[in-house]
Amino acid sequence: MGWFNQNFVKPGLIEIKYGKILREAFKNRSDGDYAPFILFEKDDVLDMQSDMIDFIERIKSFLSNPK
Repeated sequence: MGWFNQNFVKPGLIEIKYGKILREAFKNRSDGDYAPFILFEKDDVLDMQSDMIDFIERIKSFLSNPK
């Protein structure tokens, strides 16, 4: 995540919101794997899914047309 932010977000190649989406996804993944008794509500999972679809589409767009 640090590398992504340093090389893509900080220079302005990728918008800040995508760095935040990535950080939140990593936190949720870690919590899901290691936090005891964590539950994700359906609506929260749908929001996470929507964010990740947006993230993936943005990265695809960048890779097909880097600035």
